[in-house]
This record gives sequence, structure tokens and C-alpha cells, in this order.
Amino acid sequence: VIAIFILLIACINFMNYTTAHSTRRAHEVGMRKVLGAYRKQLVAQFLGESVLTSFISLVVALILAWLIMPFFYQYLGKPFFLNYSDTVFLISSIVGIGLLTGLISGIYPALFLSGFKPLLILKGSFSSKKTKNVLRKGLVVFQFSVSVFLFIATLIVYNQLNYMKNYELGFDEDQLLVLNSSLSQSLGADYDAYTNKLLENPRIKAVTNSSALPGLGGGGDLYTQVDGSADDGFQLSEAYGDLNFTDVLGLDLIAGRKFSEDIALDQGIPDETGRVREVSVILNEEAVARFGWSSPQEALGKQIVRDPNAIDFTGTVVGVVRNFNYQSLHNPIQPLAIISQPNYRFIAVKLDPTDMQSTISFIDEVTSEFNPELTFEYSFLDQNLQQQYEEEQRTSEVFSYISFLAIFITSLGLFGLATFVTQQKTKEIGIRKVLGANTTEILLDYVKSFVMLVFISFLLGMPLAYFVGSDWLSDFPFRIDIGFEIYLLAATFTFIIAFLTIGYQTYKATHINPVEALKGD
Repeated sequence: VIAIFILLIACINFMNYTTAHSTRRAHEVGMRKVLGAYRKQLVAQFLGESVLTSFISLVVALILAWLIMPFFYQYLGKPFFLNYSDTVFLISSIVGIGLLTGLISGIYPALFLSGFKPLLILKGSFSSKKTKNVLRKGLVVFQFSVSVFLFIATLIVYNQLNYMKNYELGFDEDQLLVLNSSLSQSLGADYDAYTNKLLENPRIKAVTNSSALPGLGGGGDLYTQVDGSADDGFQLSEAYGDLNFTDVLGLDLIAGRKFSEDIALDQGIPDETGRVREVSVILNEEAVARFGWSSPQEALGKQIVRDPNAIDFTGTVVGVVRNFNYQSLHNPIQPLAIISQPNYRFIAVKLDPTDMQSTISFIDEVTSEFNPELTFEYSFLDQNLQQQYEEEQRTSEVFSYISFLAIFITSLGLFGLATFVTQQKTKEIGIRKVLGANTTEILLDYVKSFVMLVFISFLLGMPLAYFVGSDWLSDFPFRIDIGFEIYLLAATFTFIIAFLTIGYQTYKATHINPVEALKGD
């Protein structure tokens, strides 16, 4: 859709240029008609010129695309590949784009120029200036409306991405090193020894293990209250972790207590077969609400059952933490249970920010002692979380490039039109200067008519950007409000671009010597 917008802007630029410079070809049309040329011959000529220009541009575009595509694929993280299996379709599509662009660009100018009447042309009054002005103004309004839409859309995407990057997730993700799951699974009974060895380094604050970390792993099952039935149950996300799991993540405890090694229930109480049947559980606020308890304090001491049909274990609620985003911000916060049972899938190491590279080297050495064959791999939790928004990051950047391209193309068209208008008004400007008008008055007089067109464009593009932006934001449970400042920034930027584009040409025209201006060509 965006590519079509850009193509339309380019086509409109060509139409605007051709109709604006129609007076320069009027006499050619008049003479050819007097000499016997038919209108269809003139239409064919002008369409041919437009299509030829389009195909020359197409060749240049193909060369540029061929040079840029490898970098674009590299940016997307994909191998550069072109499918030549259907060469006929590929070639016909390219030719069709060139032909369609030429026809769209040239159809109106061809009909417009070929419709001039020879008698009126030779008398010097061959067209309705009002009609041409209305057309050109309409095309300018459309161009800038598209540009305003793309620019506001870019600001919305950028602000939403920035909002997600800086959103307070409800836990401490900084300086949290995550070791690969192969290590945690290979340690087994050596986990405590491995942890104690790491903690000998004063720059390592804490170590924990769990079945899931925010943005990594996870699972869940059907849970009910102890006396509830399976029909009353709901899917509850789970994070099995050791006793200091909540401390390492810096979760905000709002009721009850944390896990403790001095309490038997927190260690897990097994049955006669050795299988753990009773555990301590810490819930988040969403889970408390889903169970139907009115407050975190009411939830304390309540018992819940994992899988009421099989009764895997019974969990006693010992604490409640404030809601935190353990999933991507694309998802609303789900009910969660933190269960006091170690699960050696992810090992998370809390580091001191000073001399982190030396600390990581120390962890590598310790890991090699316990498992020499394992390749040491790690990541930082905050970096893992940011990778969840790569698609939005790329969308933001692509929108930025495209919107600025659209504004640039639109500005080129406006620049050309302003050049033509000021050339037509050169004598008028000379007369006004002779009669005492200063440069500022003339500049503002000519600029304000174009600025009014840009203002109309903004009024048209703004609602479309709002509705499309609101629809896109509706996919995010945590999202920005499209505030007034976005429209103010878009309006300011658009008007500055328009003023500079038009003002430059008008300023040049006002500094021509009035004597030279009145002489004409």
C-alpha cells in the first residue's frame, strides 16, 4: 500500500509538471493541429513521451534496486534470494509497472494538451487558467495529504516502540546474565557446588534457577481451588524456581512472605513415594483476581490444586507479588504462579555493573571446570526482552525511510511548481517592487497561498493517520495515547518543509533587479 502511495505521488508530480508547463507546448500543439494533426496523434505522442520517461526511470530503478537489495536483506537478517523460476511473470510484472506508471502519469496531460483549440492558441488565450490552477492545487493537496499521513504514522510507530522500550516491566532486568539451558541441565546434582563457586566472586550478587524467566520459557496447567471442580478451573502460567527467585528478579511483594529455606513447605513436602505433593506458591495480582479473592491479603493461606483431575500437587499461597510483565508487551498480563521447586532450565546470575567483562570471564572459567566440553554461551535478559520488539523496530525504521522519501518527492513537485509560478509572476513582482513593495510582503503574499494548501492537506491526512494508527495500536495491550503533540510536531515539520521549498524560489524571484524583470525574456 505504501509503495502505491509513493508511486501515486511520483505520477502526480509528473502530471503537475506537465500541466504547469503546458503553455510552453501550446504553440506546438496549435501549429501541428493547423498542419493537419489529429487529436489521437497528439495523445499518442504525449503518452509515448510519458511511457518512455517511465521506462527510462524503470531501468534506473532496477539498477538501484539490484545494488540496494543485498543490504536490505542483510538488514532483515535473511539471505539475499531472487526467484527466477517464473521469468515470464517477473519480466511481465516489471514491464507492466513501467507501462502503468507511464500511462497514469501521462493520460491527463495528454488529453489536456491535445484538447487545445488552434484558434485560441494562436490568439494567446487557449485554456482556462482557473481549471489548471484547481487541478494543480488538488494534486498538491493529495500529495501532501499522503505525506502527512505517512509522517504521523511514523511518529505513532516510533512513540509506541519507545514506550515499550522504556516501559516499567515490574522487575529488575538489568545486569541479569542468563546461561544457556544446556549448562543447567548438565549440572544436575552439582548445581549447588557450581553456584557456591560462582558466589565466591564478590561481583556476583546472586544466582537462581528456574523453569522460566521473563520472555524465556514458560508453561502452565489447569488450576482450581482445593474444593473446586475442573469446570471452575482456568489456565495458570507457572514459573518453578528456587528460594531466591523473587529476590533475584526484584519482584515487588505486596502481601505475605517470600520463600524461606527454614520452612519445610517451601522445600516441598513429598508423599511416601518421594514425589512432592505440597508446595508453597506466590501468586501475582491477576491470579488472585482470577481465583475470585477480593484482595491479596485474602489470598494468603488459600490452597490451590494443579490439574484437579490428576491432583499433581497442592499449593498453599504464601505471598502475592505485584503484576509484572513476564511476557512480551504484545500480551496482556496473565495469571501466574511462582512455585517453590527448583527447575534447572535457566540459570540467571545477578552481576555488579563494574568490570562485567572480567566477571563473565570468571563465570566461563568456572563453567569449564564443571563441564569442559560445553561451549560457554550467555545472554543478558534485558537484551532478550528487547529482541521481542525487533519487528516494531524495523517497522519504525522502514516507515521513517518511506515517509521521508514521500516528503522529499512531494517537496520536489512543490519546488518545481513554485519555480514555474514565480517565473510566471516575475514581471508582476518587478512591478510591485517598483511601486514600493518590500521583499517580505511579496514573499509572504506568495507563500501563504501554498501554505493554505498544505494546511488543507494536513486536515485531510490527519484523520486517516489517526484511524489507521489507532487500529494498529489496538493490537497492543500496553500502548500510547495518540496525543496532540504528535499532530503538532507533524504540522510543524510539514509547514517548515513547505515554507522552505516555496520560500526559496519566491525569495530568489524577489531579488531579481526590477528592470531586468520588466524586460522579460
